[in-house]
Parts: sequence; structure tokens; C-alpha cells
Amino acid sequence: MARIIVDCTHTFQTGAGTGIQRVVRRFADSLLAIAVESGFEVVPVRLEGAILVALPVVEGRGAFPSAGIRGSLAPDPSRSRFETAHLWVSRAGRLLGSTRLREWADASPNEAGLARWLAGRDGARAGGAAIAPRAGDIFVSLDSSWVYDIRTALDALGRAGATRVVFIHDVLPVTHPQWFTPGTDRCFRGWIEALLPRTDGFVTNSRTSCAEFSAVAEGLGHAPPPCRAVHLGAELAVAGEGAVRPALAGALAPGRPPAFLTVGTIEPRKNVGFAIDLFDELDTRGLDFQWHVVGSPGWLADDVARRIRGHRAYGKRLHWWVGLGDAELDWCYRHAAALVAVSSAEGFGLPLVEARLRELPVFASDIPVFREVLGAEGTSLPLSSARLAAAALEDFLAGLGGQGRRPSPSRIARPWVDSARELVAALVEIDARRRGPG
Repeated sequence: MARIIVDCTHTFQTGAGTGIQRVVRRFADSLLAIAVESGFEVVPVRLEGAILVALPVVEGRGAFPSAGIRGSLAPDPSRSRFETAHLWVSRAGRLLGSTRLREWADASPNEAGLARWLAGRDGARAGGAAIAPRAGDIFVSLDSSWVYDIRTALDALGRAGATRVVFIHDVLPVTHPQWFTPGTDRCFRGWIEALLPRTDGFVTNSRTSCAEFSAVAEGLGHAPPPCRAVHLGAELAVAGEGAVRPALAGALAPGRPPAFLTVGTIEPRKNVGFAIDLFDELDTRGLDFQWHVVGSPGWLADDVARRIRGHRAYGKRLHWWVGLGDAELDWCYRHAAALVAVSSAEGFGLPLVEARLRELPVFASDIPVFREVLGAEGTSLPLSSARLAAAALEDFLAGLGGQGRRPSPSRIARPWVDSARELVAALVEIDARRRGPG
């Protein structure tokens, strides 16, 4: 049976809970769920240089069975000594600029035999068995592969005759370097430069991201690569009711003032400072409401963090929640009055469809990708003026008339398995294009 090999390296090893990691988990588990109908064996893996190590899969629950954002799989402590040595020699080669070390560790012509040896030696360990790539495989990297070395795995897959696909979440570090830590743009450009000659096609989360990625590739002197857009799914991995911390349940309980919700990592492009401006503007108008910010501190977030924690309303009507599990995030969506997404730029905007699945009204900044994702199911907010944006929220509160939340049915939110089916179709199309006629 043909295989789809799914790279989940960073998500598996870190247990992180950003939007990208949530996407990786949901895609991996949804691909496993539709494996039989798709006609593919689905193998989630982590990369160790050129070695593909299969992740443990719980029957009926996938590779990421936890209901929490952070997932259930901790970094794997059970690597073999040989595998660990292989990894560190590879890293030393990159650090020291040693071509010979890198060629030995990362581009060995014996990597297939090494994979078989590892599989036989360590097949029972918690991290799974190493697998050898083969012709007919379709490899797709869903993860944050700019933070680890994916080049050697792509080279090994290419020599084996596999089709290689990388999922692009966004290219914002290149298009808007001012929103990221110094050097991130160079890292991202280097990553894209490394991918282009080693990849048979790309998938993005939106047509907007696809166009931006193609423009970046052209700017780097490359022909636009094959690229397909696949919109993301909307369900959260909620097992039963799950655990909701008492403080959160109390703050968003029935009978409390209507709540606006902002979801996302605290970083410049998320524009959380503007959300606080909106809170202040509404507050000056004497309105009865509350605001909940959900997201961990990211980069360049110190000023916004200080502003939230030092706000006179912090812990009263202005709340900041960090490290919420999926059940808690689901609680927020189900008990808020509206989602307010004021990002200056995004690759997709996962909270928009998560909110719409729960029939939550959405107010969103007027940017191309939000227009693509939302269609007519949202209200645009101007980012040029907190006063004008607050006026739309004030009108919304007035329309509630003390009746609390008003559901708004959605046509854009869809299950993750539908996104997985579309992803498989994109992978098959890229594979067929690589193979050519016949």
C-alpha cells in the first residue's frame, strides 16, 4: 500500500500549543482517521537527520490522543545511543561548517540500511521504529520545519523516489520582518531557499498564503513552485466536557456581562495592543462588558504583557488566560458574546473558523486572508481607528439588549476530516505531476 508520511517533528518533541501545533495534531489524526477510505497507509514521523522515526499511534485515537492543546506526547527520551550520536554529529557539522561531517551524518548513502538497523534494534521503544523511505511514498512536512534541519530528510526521500511536499503556514517573517525577532527573516529565506530545489510541491492554508509564498519564491529567483491551498478545519480535540479551571468558568458563566474574546499568541502581528485600545475605548463609554485574551506570550511581547497585567481592569473585566487546554478554549468560544480578531496579517486565522463552528459572531480586521476565510460571515473592523472599530462593537452590545449571546449559524466552518481529504487530494495531484504522463 502506498504511504503518506507525515512530519510532526517539532510538535511531538516540544509539546507546544501554538496554532501551528494545533494544526499539526488535527491534520495528523484526521489523516489517520481517513486512511482506509483514502487508500493510503498514514505514518506520522519525527525526523532525526535523515532518519524517519514513526510516532506511536493509539488505536482509534491517532498519534495525538490528548484532548489538550499541549498534547499528550512528551519529548521522546528513548533514542538509541547510535541515533543520538548520529543527531549530534549532524548538528556539530552544521555548527562547525564541516561539509564532511554533514555528508557523513546527514547524507550517507547507507541511510536506508541504517533505518533498517534502527528498526530492528529499537522497534519496541516508545518513540517508534525507524522506517526507510521508498518509491511511491508521499512525504508531507506539516510542522515548523524552519526550526530543525529538514534538508537531509528531503534529500534521502528524493533519492528513494518519494514525492516531497511541505506545508507553508505563512511567509510573514519574510514579508513583514519588523514583526519578528532580528534574524528571523534571514532564517526563513534560508529555509525557503533550501526547500525549493528539494521539494516537489507545496500546500498552504489559504489562497492568500499561496500567492505570498509564490511571490517570495520569485523574489528569490525561482519559478513559482506547484502550490495548492487547503483551508483548515474547525473542531477542537475535546474529550467529553474536559477540565475547565474554576476561575475561567466563573468569569464566563451565564449571567456575567457579555464577553469579547481574542485568541492567539501574544506577538506583534496579532495586534493585541489594539484590542486593549478597543477595551479602553468601550470602557470610556460606560458599557457593561468584559474582554478575555487567550494566548501565551510570544516574541516581542513584553510591552503588551506589561500593559495587560498593569491595567486597572486586569483580573476584573480584562482577563488574560495562558496555557488553556482544548476543553477550556471550547468553553471560551461557547460562552463569549463575540470573537474579536485584529491581526495585521495572518496565514489563515484558525480562531475565526473555530468560533464560527460554535456560531460565535466574529469581528475581524479587514485584511485579505480574513476576507477569504470569512466571506460574508464576519464584520470588518478598521485598524486605523480604535474609535471607529469600537463603534461597531458598541452597536453589537446594544443589539444584544441584555439577552446575552445570539448564535449565528455558519457555512464556512468544516470538520478536520474534510480538510484532511482535501489535503490528500492535493498530495495526490502533486505526486501525479511529479511522475508525469504514464
